[in-house]
Amino acid sequence: MRKFLVIPATALALMLGASPALVASAQTQANPPATAAPAKPRADRIEGRLAFLKAELKITEAQTAQWNAVADVMRANNHERRAMMEQARAQRGQPTNALARLEARERFIAARMEGDRKFLAVFRPLYQSLSAEQKATADELFAGRGKHGHRHEGGNRI
Repeated sequence: MRKFLVIPATALALMLGASPALVASAQTQANPPATAAPAKPRADRIEGRLAFLKAELKITEAQTAQWNAVADVMRANNHERRAMMEQARAQRGQPTNALARLEARERFIAARMEGDRKFLAVFRPLYQSLSAEQKATADELFAGRGKHGHRHEGGNRI
């Protein structure tokens, strides 16, 4: 279907004075090669996220030990999530059935729940040590949001 639209669009663009290089670029974008390279995994951004959160929360010297425990769990959860995603990518394209898909989904959910449990265990003491201003910031930063009502980063809703 796209081929039928690209040819008239190309002719119209050339008649209106578009450069042939621009037209060729548009055609390449409209018809990507059938053998596109596999997507690269996203860069690990956990350290940047941790630095951002620490700065936004204005973690004090007295709160540093509790913050470090939170950061360590976030790093571990992030590592676990990335390892599971890499394993899933490696298995992509292999024959599977409904049972295997449901089992994989259950493993992801169980890992997420365990990560949330670990996170809550270290986040609770930090949160309790925060000032009212810091708590308001934490409430905003750690509140669910996004297109599905939550953000996933490092295995935590942050």
